Amino acid sequence: MAETEKFAHVTKFFNGNKHIVYDGEKDILVPSHKIATYDLDPEMSAQEIYDQFVAQSKDFEFIVVNFANGDMVGHT
Repeated sequence: MAETEKFAHVTKFFNGNKHIVYDGEKDILVPSHKIATYDLDPEMSAQEIYDQFVAQSKDFEFIVVNFANGDMVGHT
């Protein structure tokens, strides 16, 4: 579960650099906000990711979540 900017980190890279969705795996992409630079919207899609996490948390034993805003805003 991640927004657009870090989706590959919790899918492809997490799965050994392969584009594979394993049995029981569900990839959830939360679209990143369309902005020029991340300092203009430092929260990015964190609230939407949290909302998805809460909605999905009872359905899985293990969830990988990436909140991109700390990393992306830090590089701005």
